[in-house]
Amino acid sequence: MSELKKYFRVKDIMEAAVKRAQKDPLYQEAEKTCCLDYHLLCHPNRLDEVKLSSFNVIGYTDYGGSEGIYGTIQFLGEWVPQHRESPMLGRMNVYTLKTLREDKKAYLSMGVLVNLICYYANQFIAEHICTHSTEHVGGVAVNAYEAYQIIGRHVFFAYRTFGYGLHGYIVLADSLQTAKEKALGLFGYDAEDFDRVYRGIPSIAVHPVKPTDDPQIYKAVNTDMA
Repeated sequence: MSELKKYFRVKDIMEAAVKRAQKDPLYQEAEKTCCLDYHLLCHPNRLDEVKLSSFNVIGYTDYGGSEGIYGTIQFLGEWVPQHRESPMLGRMNVYTLKTLREDKKAYLSMGVLVNLICYYANQFIAEHICTHSTEHVGGVAVNAYEAYQIIGRHVFFAYRTFGYGLHGYIVLADSLQTAKEKALGLFGYDAEDFDRVYRGIPSIAVHPVKPTDDPQIYKAVNTDMA
């Protein structure tokens, strides 16, 4: 049995990035000016697993609502398969820094701290996650989960609408139109039969498979009705 795959958590990435940043002379110098009150992981998300590498670590500096200066670090992009279907979810606060000072030097220094942590987080991701469990699609290395998502977008389920129970076929195609054209020959029809087969009460049904939360599992159903 193959060993269960382990993923880096948000906590693992950010703790590694902070350790690297703290060894950087630029960080050490900026920290003297900024005098951090605290810096910590955002707790609701710290144990989330990172399964995709199509994201960036970004940060910004702003003044707090009552006092001090804050540095906020975020993940932006796709780090779990669900973000393929819901891109609006692909932004998350992962780390926060704060100083009680409010002068210009402290504000600029906070920017240095934030950007150095972002730099080392992106470096860590490039070194570890982008090279972990990859496939090559069109000569480009992608995460295995990304490869499953790419394949899933080209999978269609074709079946007769009468007399054959639940028997059907998987068709690989770039579009629904192409999948329907391929299915004609599969079920013994000619290209000129397209309108007769698919219009009105269709003799053949062809639908894209429906993704689930697991990118390796798809529902072979009519997505208009599911």
